[in-house]
Amino acid sequence: MTQFLHLPPTVFMARLHEDVVVLDVQADRYECLVDAAAWLNIAPDGALTVPDVDIARQLIEAGFATAEPRPPRSAIPVARRELAPLPKTRRADRLRAFLSLSAGTAAFRGRALKRLVDEPGPASPGRAQDRQRLAAITAAARAVAPWVPFEGECLQRAYLLRRLLRIEGWAPSWVFGVRTWPFGAHCWLQIDDLVIGDTLDRVRFYTPIMAA
Repeated sequence: MTQFLHLPPTVFMARLHEDVVVLDVQADRYECLVDAAAWLNIAPDGALTVPDVDIARQLIEAGFATAEPRPPRSAIPVARRELAPLPKTRRADRLRAFLSLSAGTAAFRGRALKRLVDEPGPASPGRAQDRQRLAAITAAARAVAPWVPFEGECLQRAYLLRRLLRIEGWAPSWVFGVRTWPFGAHCWLQIDDLVIGDTLDRVRFYTPIMAA
């Protein structure tokens, strides 16, 4: 008998060809359910459909699903554009970016993924339409990044840029993507379908699994 389940608040899934990848934010880990796409249907709002009771029970016991109704999730916009940073930056913008990225590095180190993605943003983001200013701040962050202590992989870079943009008044989505065979994960920032601080050529190789 068909069973209808839901994704728990900290669990996310993405279908990649025949497989399903699971991101458990609370546990800070990925799992791959090989060939699960044949029997597990994942709706964009987080609802799950499985073919029988035994499979439903196994998913619930693994912590990948719940029988309790959950609020519907919003679909992640498909990345279609990328923000081209300005070729020149102002000294004041570089200084602001350096101070923010340096402070963000201290806040990043040693923190679990869930705490990072749950970090509150600005109460009233107000510059979503100022594309020129967004490009200027992103360019300043790129210019000073080599001088920031302990500058790390995509997780840290995206966290630092998101933190800076939030201080400046934007509210970008932090998108996590996955690929398989071989497995890989990547994360980047988006505002609607606009990629910030990354390129379409890179992110198009990953299937979005979560946006925070």
